[in-house]
Amino acid sequence: MRIAFYPIDIDYREDPSLSIRLWGICSDGSRTVVFDDRFRQYFFIVPKEGYSSKLLEELEIQGLTFYEVERRFFGRPIKAFRVESSNVKLLGEALARLSKSQYVDKILEDDLRASTHYMLEKQVKLCNWVEADVESIDVDGFKVDRAYRLIGELKIIDTVIPQLRILAFHTYPLSRFGSPNPDLDPVAVITVGTSDGRIEQYTLEDGEKSMLLRFVEFVDRYNPDIVVGFESNRFHWPFITRRASVNGVKLSIGRDGSLPHTSVYGHISIPGRVNLDLYDFVEDLYEVKSKDLEGLAEYLGVKFPRKPIPDFKVSELWSRSDGRIEVKESSRMIVEALLKLSEEIIPLDLQLSSIVGLPPDHVFTAAVGFRVESHLMFEAICRGELIPKRGEIEYERYAGAIVLEPKPGIHEDVLVLDFKSLYPSLIIKYNISPDTYVEDGEALGVSFHEAPEVKHKFRMEPRGMYPEALSKLLRARDEIRAKLKEVEPGTVMYKLLDARQKAIKIVANATYGYAGWVGARWYMKPVAESVAAWGRATLRSVLDYASRINLKVVYGDTDSIFVEYDEDKIDKLVRFVKEELGLDIKPDVRYRRVLFTEAKKRYVGLTDDGRIDFVGFEAVRGDWSMLAKIVQEAVADSILREGSITKAIALSRDYISMARRGILPLEYFIVWKTISKPLEEYKVRAPHIEAARKLIAKGFKIGPGDRVGYVIVKRASQKLYEKAEPYIYARVEDLDVDYYIENQVLPAALRILEVLGVRREQLLGKQATLF
Repeated sequence: MRIAFYPIDIDYREDPSLSIRLWGICSDGSRTVVFDDRFRQYFFIVPKEGYSSKLLEELEIQGLTFYEVERRFFGRPIKAFRVESSNVKLLGEALARLSKSQYVDKILEDDLRASTHYMLEKQVKLCNWVEADVESIDVDGFKVDRAYRLIGELKIIDTVIPQLRILAFHTYPLSRFGSPNPDLDPVAVITVGTSDGRIEQYTLEDGEKSMLLRFVEFVDRYNPDIVVGFESNRFHWPFITRRASVNGVKLSIGRDGSLPHTSVYGHISIPGRVNLDLYDFVEDLYEVKSKDLEGLAEYLGVKFPRKPIPDFKVSELWSRSDGRIEVKESSRMIVEALLKLSEEIIPLDLQLSSIVGLPPDHVFTAAVGFRVESHLMFEAICRGELIPKRGEIEYERYAGAIVLEPKPGIHEDVLVLDFKSLYPSLIIKYNISPDTYVEDGEALGVSFHEAPEVKHKFRMEPRGMYPEALSKLLRARDEIRAKLKEVEPGTVMYKLLDARQKAIKIVANATYGYAGWVGARWYMKPVAESVAAWGRATLRSVLDYASRINLKVVYGDTDSIFVEYDEDKIDKLVRFVKEELGLDIKPDVRYRRVLFTEAKKRYVGLTDDGRIDFVGFEAVRGDWSMLAKIVQEAVADSILREGSITKAIALSRDYISMARRGILPLEYFIVWKTISKPLEEYKVRAPHIEAARKLIAKGFKIGPGDRVGYVIVKRASQKLYEKAEPYIYARVEDLDVDYYIENQVLPAALRILEVLGVRREQLLGKQATLF
């Protein structure tokens, strides 16, 4: 029997023989699991020079299958033994013994999981339609429509995303003291919503055990493919799992009847389903100021009808009947927002998975480097390259990109010209890759490219692993963008194609960063150093040509330049880059007016479509108060949109006056900072650390990754950390307004106004006129 199915999850079981399980959706919409009991887990072992026969003798007594293979390692030919078994336990025991052998040079790929090896060996990535020959089998206790055993090979046939069942959920715990304690505090509300419009709520009013049972029953009945939450990996799943255990409820929501469990990258795995925590998505978005659900919703244009209720207020509200209604409505509102956000995020997640080869619930939990690395591992296997281990390497600095000194002040009609995939294009053009790097003494008789300044050499032939992997990505993206022009915007097909081209762009642009990441399996400093050197040389060539044709350059940064708009000269520059450098540079953003400060990477501009675009200012940073951001945005708007310095000064004075009169809400003064390590490791007594310690003393649990909101209050002490108070215990009348004026409002306003000649005294009203 031949079937087509769309796998969304992969795992394996050892009992004792290895069995790979692929979970997905068949072409007729049925949910399925496909078993492959034929796969044998493996690793490679490389003998020391001259000791192959000795190692062979040791392998023969291990009782495992092994054979000699010819592979490549960093592009160089190498002979190794492949050792394999369907009994993972026996394989692990043999590995432990062999790792102590005096005849072993290196052991490779022993750190890859069986499911990873399976996908690499079969060259199959999840979230792609595959065809396969199977036979039908019976399984008990599985929440699938059909089960099969694989008898043929898997073949990718398409990338279109099928109709998926999506479930969003949210919980409100009922904390009696500080942070909710899952051993003691019950869940007050569980809200679930589905992509077909169903919303249900289960509350403590019916008893906690009953609500947990109803939650499990709903998941079982709806049988979702994807479960979506926000901070569900760090909070909701661990909390609800513990509460289920306390109440004697088996949270058997996996498609094999198993419980949620912690998997790779620290995320929660639900066998047969995709567990997607949208917090992991927003955490990587530089553009989002506040890494919470409201910040993500604002970024993607999803409106909350009102502000969600924070967890710490639930207990107080739950004690009143009208308060309980508010809590339930807030939880429902959150679930509705999660479903709307999922419409934008899930296609990107699935397309990224289908490109890089990571399971969809790993894509956002894994760092960007791991996504690139997964993509490269698939390319390595195609080329017969063995996959190196990660080493413990200290970071070595090297010269980076060119960033020009800005010309301070306001500039009219400025166009940003952006290189199309500059670093990926340079990697391809000069064949820069770990497997093409020419070591000292190897250059004789080899045709090579030599990097400017650093003088590293890379073979011209054959094409390296990085260039080949990038070429495939960029070709695929160009094909998709051509198709986009033929598809009606707003249609399902348009959204899917757009998500895929964005996913490809993310991976391609991250490859240069991966080359310089010391945690990379293929880390090689000369690779990263050479890409940066060719990047600098390219930008210098462009700047020199712009000077020759008298095209005024206002600013330049890494892979873009800001020029005063002159259509003819810009056309000449674009042609020069195409014809002389073999690269593409294209118009990106056009500013009606842009203001540069004296600092690099800090400017604010009014775009052609009327947006105020901040780069490097407090308005786009998450660790300044809302008041500072509001003032800065108001100043920028007055300067850029209306051209009025006078109005900018007046608005700054107004906010200072309102702060002094105590009529601004408390949230304007809250500063949010993230705890990046255990509190005991902080040597400096910073305000957010002292606020965190106060919260802990009140019963809250605070650790790495948590965001702490604090305000500065009036106290006799002059030490700032002693004046920091968790915002939930502060009132507006307690605030040290002078601190906010001197350290938040004035710096934020003057960051823009100072370059225009405005001084501090003018904002404080001590000087009536500008000149």
